[in-house]
Amino acid sequence: MTSYRRGLYREKGTAAQLGQDGYFVIESRGSHGPCDLVAIKIGQVLALQVKGGEAELRHEWVNELYRLSMACGMIPLVADWPKRGTLRLRRITGLHVARSPSWPLAPFTTDEAAMPDAYREAP
Repeated sequence: MTSYRRGLYREKGTAAQLGQDGYFVIESRGSHGPCDLVAIKIGQVLALQVKGGEAELRHEWVNELYRLSMACGMIPLVADWPKRGTLRLRRITGLHVARSPSWPLAPFTTDEAAMPDAYREAP
């Protein structure tokens, strides 16, 4: 599988999982912008950079995603798949200092802002 197809597969998997968690997901496949997915739930907008395997973090794109998200009131996330079939979400909590070995990331779970029951579909 090419890296493009692997990335597309993981973007689709991430979008599907977020959809199951009640998010409306907008995909921007093929773009070279700071985020691959935008996921929206009442009270929460996520901007995600999706990586096919364990994310190779890069100073430039981490900071670009963080700046865009802060300007637009979104939550910047790195979504990667370090273990076969397991999605990992990490929130970017600040700007990365060039050449620093530490990254401003914190674990993130999608239940941090649940959709109010009034907005859920009836079974």
